[in-house]
Amino acid sequence: MDQPPGQRQLDLFSDSAGIITANELIEALLHRSAPQAAASLGKLYAAEPDYPGLSKLHALCQALQDWPYPASSAKDIDDTARWLEEIVEPAARTVMPRSLREFMRPFWLDLAESPMAAAYDAEHPRACAAGLYLRADEPAKALEITAGLEDWLNLPEVLAWRIQALYRLRRADACRPALFRYALLAPASFPELLALLDDNVLNQRWSAFRSCGLWLDQPQQSVAEWFPVWHGLRHSDIPLDDVPIPKPLSRAGQALELVVRLLELEKEGLSPALLAERTQLRETDRDSFELYMELRGG
Repeated sequence: MDQPPGQRQLDLFSDSAGIITANELIEALLHRSAPQAAASLGKLYAAEPDYPGLSKLHALCQALQDWPYPASSAKDIDDTARWLEEIVEPAARTVMPRSLREFMRPFWLDLAESPMAAAYDAEHPRACAAGLYLRADEPAKALEITAGLEDWLNLPEVLAWRIQALYRLRRADACRPALFRYALLAPASFPELLALLDDNVLNQRWSAFRSCGLWLDQPQQSVAEWFPVWHGLRHSDIPLDDVPIPKPLSRAGQALELVVRLLELEKEGLSPALLAERTQLRETDRDSFELYMELRGG
């Protein structure tokens, strides 16, 4: 059972009534019993009106009592998802942090299974079932839905959901090609996505990239574009030829394509074709070429 916020060591003479009632209330919330939760809330107000987190518990009781919210349009679902995200989830995180997912999952699942949540609507992105299933800890369903969405490879939000789903199901190696595409497609949001994945190896490599002393002239919002290039050169044992590079090619995308070709040509030894690709890389991006030559002792 979660320990209510601010709970002190149990004092059987003064504290037990409020603490026990708060625990009963949390238990009722987790069992989704709105009447029982409301009754416990009334008892808690009577026993200890200054109980820490009481307003949060009240908000959760109200959310459960009012559920389900309207879900007859993408806008309805988007509005409800925003309310869950901004009001309900923070309250639950405060009063039942260890049971947060257990409490929130049915809300997200109800929205995900609404007929109006099937498609992706750029005006109402929270209404897409893929993102909702991800929040409900159903990564396999989220992955299945993203694959069926039109042009999903070019929709950064959908691609981010797919990456998270792949990571939860199969870890970092499975989501790497899509992750590198995301870095090229939405570089400003890339650090936020890495934080959501919270993978130790990826975090270490991102830190190494940021401290490598290259691409310092790039705007902060676009520097992540160069992470796949750095990663491909620094960790050349990990293939790059499965990365779906966005078209039309950005300069970072051009450099990545050149790196892919160079790594393949190197398997055949020194050749005119290899030298020509090196020249092309130097002309495309000096920092990429500098790192390439440094790692080859050039």
